[in-house]
Amino acid sequence: MRATYDNRFTAIRVVAGDFITETDGFQTAEELFGVSIQRQFDLRPDLITIPRNSQTFIVERRARVTILVDGLVQRELRLDPGRYSIADLSSETGATDVEIIIDDGSGEQRLLFSAFSGPGLLDVGTIDFGAAYGFRSGIGTEDDFADFDDEVISVFARAGITNFATIGAGFQQDNVGRFYSGTIAASGRYAGLEVAGAYSEIAGNEGYSVDGDIVFYPEAIGLPSTVTLRASAQYASAGFRSFGSIDDAIDVSTLGLLVGETGDDEERDTGALSNRWDVDLNIGARLTDTLRARLAANYTDSRTQADSFEVRPSLQIKLDEQTSLRLTGSAEFQDGTEDYAIGAVLNTRFGRNLSASVAVTADDEGAPEYSATLRRSGPTNRVGGYDFNVSADHSAGDTTANGFATYTGNRFIVDAETSVDLDDAFVVRADASVRLGTSLVFADGHFAVGRPVTDAFAIVYPNKSLEGQRIEIDPDEESGPIATTDFLGPAVVPDITSYRSSDFDFRVDEVPLGVDLGGENISTVLANRAGAAFQIGSDGVASAVGVAVGADGAPLALVAGQVTSDEVDVAPESAIIFTNQEGRFVLPQLEAGTYKLNLGAAGEALLEIPEGSIGIVDVGKVRFNATGS
Repeated sequence: MRATYDNRFTAIRVVAGDFITETDGFQTAEELFGVSIQRQFDLRPDLITIPRNSQTFIVERRARVTILVDGLVQRELRLDPGRYSIADLSSETGATDVEIIIDDGSGEQRLLFSAFSGPGLLDVGTIDFGAAYGFRSGIGTEDDFADFDDEVISVFARAGITNFATIGAGFQQDNVGRFYSGTIAASGRYAGLEVAGAYSEIAGNEGYSVDGDIVFYPEAIGLPSTVTLRASAQYASAGFRSFGSIDDAIDVSTLGLLVGETGDDEERDTGALSNRWDVDLNIGARLTDTLRARLAANYTDSRTQADSFEVRPSLQIKLDEQTSLRLTGSAEFQDGTEDYAIGAVLNTRFGRNLSASVAVTADDEGAPEYSATLRRSGPTNRVGGYDFNVSADHSAGDTTANGFATYTGNRFIVDAETSVDLDDAFVVRADASVRLGTSLVFADGHFAVGRPVTDAFAIVYPNKSLEGQRIEIDPDEESGPIATTDFLGPAVVPDITSYRSSDFDFRVDEVPLGVDLGGENISTVLANRAGAAFQIGSDGVASAVGVAVGADGAPLALVAGQVTSDEVDVAPESAIIFTNQEGRFVLPQLEAGTYKLNLGAAGEALLEIPEGSIGIVDVGKVRFNATGS
């Protein structure tokens, strides 16, 4: 439970209640019951908060965006107009090639990024911050609602000082100790660098840790642009402790300083880091259009066991546009022993959404391990959309099968999940769960039932002139609409991105003659968790068709005049009447009411459009005379 206040002009969010703290660097995210204030750049999508030379892209119109990692489709989604960072859209890190395909209906635009996961820089003068005070919360666990004896303070700030450097600092405190942290992110001609450091005073222990991550720019150091190179290293002193890792309810004097010094897991100092040094190196190269290679290496200097060194090479072969084969290997050296393993993974896609993979691994000690996965990737934000993932793993006589599926209805989402463990063909464990989600929303005097709201929402309802007509919101010929009206009433769009301009097309099955839909799309900007209601269509209007005749009954040919009314507003296109050679006339866009038709010397007449008239209304012969009729 929480209350949120957003100030769009300052891009600041204030939260009171239950929340998870925003963090930076070595800081630990804490679930608290209390208050927080933080910078929320999503509130101001018009602001440029990262250097303009960063790896970002702009969507000018609502578009379908496909993300490919190393040539394989990772994700498909629809984005509203705005500026986006690929680091926010892809979960891949390290030496990877990321391709973005933007299709807004006018053609495809392809963008290629390499080694995109560099440090997070802020634009010059941009400040990001967060501050929170509260009590550790047990919501979602067996613990109490909040422990009011366990108070926490968490603060951080980051600032862009140049186009190429960002600095940050943070502080956290609880009943056990204090935690100080800092970060420096920099980008130069040859590389991007991020360094994070921390000093802890926790449970009577004092120590520090430093972590560095560097991404080299290949062309700047004389390598082909198809090569990616990244390295990282972390050092931790013996007394360093992670914030929040030691419960103050434990007698810390009984704790071992190092992981593994005591046999009781519950009485172990989980905050101590077992590794003194942890060093990683990743090298990737796109050798040809169909061949990619990668080499990863890790060195660990441990306090509790022998040092280790591991090498993991891999080779990915693109067999065709839908299929790839990844060959992997590993060699680990520790305390005079050597362990080797090899593996192969075959990935293939069946159309846009369905894919499958089969993997086998073998080491120098045991039987091979097998796994298979069949997955469908959605989309799950459209009516009738669904995804699923079914996998099975087999190793040393044991088999585990897992599966989950999501189905999106017009007004609900249902998730199902199951897991089965087999031992020599006997079921030793099986479980399953099903979750159903829906929402009741209210905006601008209208209630509606829809799928769970994830951000802002819109209620779309028909005018009475469209009663019984099906309205589809943002229809797609392949994937279906985002929402639709039905027997339960208005449509609900539950996932509008807040503080961004959002446009949605709509489609009506059959538009009655004379009904104005009021435009071709819906355009809105909404705050977080806010909603708005939009009407499709207008009150029905009629087009009168008749024959003008004089007092003697003869047609009034080729005459013109004016149309007025004391009851309703007359549309400009209806304000003038003229007849053809047979005396016929047409008056469009007439609402229900009484109109005066004036043909000058030919006389006047009164025309009545009954309530509920829509489309063409044949008024027959209309008699004009000097006194009106």
